[in-house]
Amino acid sequence: MTVKASQKILKYQKLPKQSIKKLRLIALIESTILRLFGTAGTWLLFWLSWFRLALAFTVFIFVFATAYYFVFPKFRRMRYRYYIGNDRVEIIEGVIFVRRKVISIEHLQKITVNRSFFDNRYGVAKVCLVSDKKTVKCRFIESDKAEEIALYLKTVLYDSIDSEKREGQMCIVH
Repeated sequence: MTVKASQKILKYQKLPKQSIKKLRLIALIESTILRLFGTAGTWLLFWLSWFRLALAFTVFIFVFATAYYFVFPKFRRMRYRYYIGNDRVEIIEGVIFVRRKVISIEHLQKITVNRSFFDNRYGVAKVCLVSDKKTVKCRFIESDKAEEIALYLKTVLYDSIDSEKREGQMCIVH
């Protein structure tokens, strides 16, 4: 597949459906940690002889953690957006606190596609963009799409570098 640097391949994109599996795994780990802390809190309440409060706390933690596992990954997937254009990469994520990360393609120094064991299992990858000031990760993207994005960004970046070199050479000649 060839990618032309002059064309925009992506507008604001949502995460693919297969990313919900990885998001559910993350939610399972987070809700398990929440249940462990809830169990410790319940034992403390039992130790203090607050049995009714301990029972209410246990039920609340169980219901909240279960709802967190089923509901939160869907909301997180709905709220995650990314945009890749000729001049910038923009990532919008967060459910309660929305974070917007913008990085200029001109300032990119390194573009990599990373996959962990779980990423490979669920068919997703991360595109890591490193600039002189910050690192931005575009996560939960299909593996093929992540490779396409990395290729596109490298093409845009190298084309801009080549055009700057040509402009510099033209100035020297005159």
